[in-house]
Amino acid sequence: MLAIAETPRIRMEISGKNIPEHLLLYLRSAFKGIKISLASGNDTDDEVDAFGSDWFKKLKSESSPAENLREMREWLGISAAELSRRTSISPQHISGMENGTRPIGKKLAAKIANALGCSPESFI
Repeated sequence: MLAIAETPRIRMEISGKNIPEHLLLYLRSAFKGIKISLASGNDTDDEVDAFGSDWFKKLKSESSPAENLREMREWLGISAAELSRRTSISPQHISGMENGTRPIGKKLAAKIANALGCSPESFI
C-alpha cells in the first residue's frame, strides 16, 4: 500500500505492506483537509482538495503578498527571470516585490496573476 499526503508545498509518501490506520488518522487530524491518496491493488483513492481546506485558508491568511508571490512562482517552477519575461516587469522590480520592499498594486497583481494562472487577490 502507498499513502501520499499532499499540501500545496509538502508531499509525503509512506509505503509499505500495512500502513497503520492511526497514522492516516493522525495526518487527517493534524492537517485538516489534506489530500490523502491511498493506492493498493485496486488503486482506490480517498482525496480531499487541500486548497479548499481550513488549513490552507489559515496558511494563506497568515502570508503576505510578497510571500505569496514568491511561493506561487516557486511552486510552479518558474524563475524570477521567466516571470519577468512573461510580465515585462523588470527582474529588479520582481525581486523587490518578493522581498516586500516594493508594493504590488492592482495593475501589477493582475499582470502577475495572468502570467501564473491564478487570482490577483493573492498578491494584493
